[in-house]
Amino acid sequence: MDRLWPPMSLDDGSDGAHRATGTDDLHADLARRDTWVASNFVMALDGAIAMDGRSGGLGGDGDLAVFRSLRDHADVVLVGAGTVRAESYGPTRVRSVDARRARGQADRARLVVVTRGADLSGADRLWSDPGAPITVLTGTDAPADRVARLRERAEVITIGDQGPDLAAGLAQLRGRGLGRVLTEGGPSLQAEMLARGLVTDLFTTVAPVVVGGGATTVPSPLPEPLELALVAVWRHDDELFLHHRVLEA
Repeated sequence: MDRLWPPMSLDDGSDGAHRATGTDDLHADLARRDTWVASNFVMALDGAIAMDGRSGGLGGDGDLAVFRSLRDHADVVLVGAGTVRAESYGPTRVRSVDARRARGQADRARLVVVTRGADLSGADRLWSDPGAPITVLTGTDAPADRVARLRERAEVITIGDQGPDLAAGLAQLRGRGLGRVLTEGGPSLQAEMLARGLVTDLFTTVAPVVVGGGATTVPSPLPEPLELALVAVWRHDDELFLHHRVLEA
């Protein structure tokens, strides 16, 4: 993984040029912060967000390394129920328990699934590890029978009377010390998170492919354009990785 921008400072003993870096350096900025909400997604050069119906078809080895590093730093992995089904999500895994414990984190990230209707049918891999930390976030208007069934398998947070209230749900998680949140989509969840001003950082993998089809990472208009600041750019083979910070209004 080569860091292309910004150049390394002279304080670190480099000559100011870009250099190869491991994924531990890739997200060192996040490791220094106790609270953040980062969105991570991969897209083709033309903006397409899936190939053969799955985003996983776009990313290469570098994207996988970024994906794993972000998960290693997160307290929570936030994902919509549709993406859980489409990408066949299972429980979270971690590469280094010792590193997480050194940062004061639980041994692995808690998977939080957002669903309006409390319907996780077709997501059987979620339950493949009975000890995995899984939370379902839904609204108080979700069908009571579905909520009851989910409570037999996972923690369920019901908050919001017209579907899940994402801001209130994140605040409740922060109150439990789970302030480092990685959202992996899908696009509808990402659009809502951005529209409500809940995202602090965006990590974008630009895949070296053109797919076509007009899909987008943010499928619905935002109340106003979101202004970003570029934090860093990396490269691995032909993939580019961008880190942007959301500017406060």
